[in-house]
Amino acid sequence: MQAIRKIIKVENNQLQIDLPENLFSGLVEVIILPFKSKEEKKEVIQKKELANDLNDFQKLLLSGPIMSDEELKFFNDKKTHFNRWK
Repeated sequence: MQAIRKIIKVENNQLQIDLPENLFSGLVEVIILPFKSKEEKKEVIQKKELANDLNDFQKLLLSGPIMSDEELKFFNDKKTHFNRWK
């Protein structure tokens, strides 16, 4: 499969693509994506990585141990007891 990749300036909501002769015959598929500079692409990647890191951290927290109501009451009672020593 042959492909052409070009960065083209859009003027008046139009663009013109000049194709080399004899490269294609028949139908072609045109996909238009907004151009992003290397810096913009890097920023997008960093945001995705941060989101993945947050998801991993959230998964870690959610997979941690869970206190029962009885354990929480015991913990709070001990905390109250120790706080009275101040």
